Order: sequence, then C-alpha cells, then structure tokens
Amino acid sequence: MKNKTMTNFLKAGSAAGIVIIALIIYFVLVNSKQAPKQDNSRKERVWQLTCVPIKDDSVRLEVDSYGTVRSGKTLSISSLVKGKIAEAINDLRNGLIVKKGQIIFKIDDTDYRHELDMVNSKIVQIKTEISDKELQIKNEKLLLESAATQNQLATKQLQRYQLLEKRNVISHEKMESEKIDAEEFKSDLISTGNKFDSNKIMLNNLKAKLKYAETQKEVAELNVDRCTIKSPIDGRVENLKFESGEYVTAGEVMLDIVDDNDLEIPISISIDDAANIFKFSEGTPDYSHWFSFAKTLPVKIEWNTNNIQTVWNGKIIGIEKYDKDTRTVVLLVKAEKKISGSTDHVPLVEGMFCKVSLFGRKINNAMRVPLSALQLDGYIYTVHKGRLVGYMAKVIQYGISTAVVSVKKINKGSSLVVQKLPQGIAKGAKVEMLKPFDSAKDGDM
Repeated sequence: MKNKTMTNFLKAGSAAGIVIIALIIYFVLVNSKQAPKQDNSRKERVWQLTCVPIKDDSVRLEVDSYGTVRSGKTLSISSLVKGKIAEAINDLRNGLIVKKGQIIFKIDDTDYRHELDMVNSKIVQIKTEISDKELQIKNEKLLLESAATQNQLATKQLQRYQLLEKRNVISHEKMESEKIDAEEFKSDLISTGNKFDSNKIMLNNLKAKLKYAETQKEVAELNVDRCTIKSPIDGRVENLKFESGEYVTAGEVMLDIVDDNDLEIPISISIDDAANIFKFSEGTPDYSHWFSFAKTLPVKIEWNTNNIQTVWNGKIIGIEKYDKDTRTVVLLVKAEKKISGSTDHVPLVEGMFCKVSLFGRKINNAMRVPLSALQLDGYIYTVHKGRLVGYMAKVIQYGISTAVVSVKKINKGSSLVVQKLPQGIAKGAKVEMLKPFDSAKDGDM
C-alpha cells in the first residue's frame, strides 16, 4: 500500500514537473519572439526619395521665345506722276524677283513730253529776248556816253556865254538861246539814262524768267523720267495693286519690294527676363533714356521643315519697343551663320515661325532645378552622405519646367531631391536615393 502511494506521488510530481517545464519553455519562446520586435522599433527609418546628381554650382541664364521672320527692309513703290500705265514688266506678279534698276512700269509720258517741248520753246524765246535786250543796252550805253559828252560841252559853253554876257559882249537873246540848248542836252542825257536803266531792269526780269523756265524744264524732264518706274533694290514683289492699262494717280502705292537678304525676327520677352539676361545701362550719353546693352550675347535660331531641324547662330540688333501694358520688350534678332541642318533644307524666309534662344550672363552659386525640386517652405533639398540637407533658395528665373535658383555653397557630391518631400521627414533624415524615370533636362526653359 505504501509503495502504491509512493508511486502515485512520483507520477503526480513528474506530471507537475512536465507542466512546469512546458510553462518555462513557453515563456522563453514568447520572450524570444517579442525581443526582436522591440529591437526593430528602435531602428532609424530610411526614406526613399527621387534624386539626380548636381552637375555644377553655376548656370548661364537662358530665355526661349518665338517670333515670325520679317524683312528688315520693305519699300513701298509709289507713282510720282499720274497717268495710264502703258507697259509693265513681263510676268509681273506677287513673288516675282526683280533686280535693282529693273523697269517695272512705264506710264504714258506723252503729255509730259509735250510740256517739256513747250518749256524748251519758251526758253529759246526768252534767250532771244535777252540777246536783243543786251544789244539794246549796249547801244544805249554808247548813246548815254555821247549824251553825257554833249551835255558836258553844252554846260561849258553856257558858262562861257554867261561871262561874255556880263561883259556885254553878247546880247541877252543869244544868252537865252544858249540856256535852252544846254537844257535840251541835259534832258537828252536824262532820257537816255532812264532808257538805259529801264532796259537793264527788263534784262534782269528776262533772266529771272529764263531761270524759272529752266526750273520748269527740270521738272518736266523729271516727270518724263518718273514715268519709268524702276526697282530701287534687289527684292521680291509683294502687294501688287496695278497692272498694264490701269490709271494711277500721283502718290498712289503700286507695289512693295521686299529685301529677303535683310531678315529680322522680332521676339517678345518679359522685362524681368531681359534684366536677367542683359546688363542694362542708361543708354548713351547723348541718348540716355533708352536701353543700352552689349549686343554680343549668344543667340540660337531654330526652325523645323520636314522634321529636319535647322539651327543658326544669330545676333541681337536692337530693342524695337517696350510694352508698358505687358511689361515686355521686343528684341530684334538677325540670323548670321548656319551651324546645323540638312544641305537641302528650306531657307529662312519671311513669315517663317522660329524658336529663338538667348544666352545671358553666367551666375555663380546658382543651379537650374526642376520645378518639382522647389519645396513649399522655399527650400531645395539635397542628399549628402545619405542624409537630407536643406538650402534656402532664391528663384532668379522661372521656365516652363525648370527654374534657376541662387543657393549657398552646396556640398560636393550631393544629389538634388526632385520630388515633393513626404510628410514627417526632417533635415538630417536618412535617405535612400531613387533614380527618376524622366528627370528634367538642363536648359529646358
């Protein structure tokens, strides 16, 4: 009985021991599983951000604009005389290429040649009258000299008779006769002198008429010449308004001649972009109230034809105007030298639409960033040695998809964050950098 009790006791103890051991193993296992969770909760979070390498810390400002090519020289050809168009150049039409001095129209000059003939006849008549008057003056000058001599002799004779009369040598009647003769000679002298002076005045009037007639001749000859209308430059006919057989009035525009060798492209940019690109000054000393700037800035002109891009270097030739309503300036750009494109490309002509890129001054401590890199707090963020670093950024220029910002010196080897920061991230956070699928390209402005 005692042995049986002892056996039961041992069995009960063994069962209790097994339960205790099982409980110990359970608690050990539970604790061993919870411990790693507690360690993971103490690890630093790693943020995944899209980044691109930073190339440099300086940038050349660039502005893109678009403009339509136009001729820098378009001359309107007007008729300076009225009349019927008697003749026109063969195949006259819009687009016809003409040479300098080439005859375009001939206006009927019959009436103008009649006027010229009449003026020529009048000149011949006046010259004849002048010759006659000069001969009269020459003869009257001789008569005047003779009358002056006779008057002088008569005066001396009268003086001698006056002395004889005082001595009672001659009679009173003789003395009176001498006085009458002296007065007649004096009267002849005055009359001859008056005629001489009058003819000189008439001669001067005839000379004035001759000069006026010669001026009329010049006008008549000019009108005859004006009946022939020539091209003043090499160019292309545009806005043709007349043809042979029609009547034109003086001053009426007949057509335009466009010089396609002198092309310019007006482009509009904001005054802020212009101030960033150029270094404006107050103009020249003798004309200070207009823009003055260096015209040597690089210019690139591009256009596409048949999916072939043609690129030319160009230059800025001036500022045409400032628009106060839109705060823009209109620049005039001229193409100078082709730098790429097919040999059989379509040439640059009036009316073509082009992209114009202006390359301005270089700014240090600046960079071109995608707009997605600009954060709401005015910062841009970089990743340096796996940590997030923030820089206050001042926007200098906005583009379509990028912006130029000025920042303090950025650590070398840093990468730029090109996405909006997720909520909860802070400076100094640990970052795993991801490559963008399609990052913004430099110069995409």
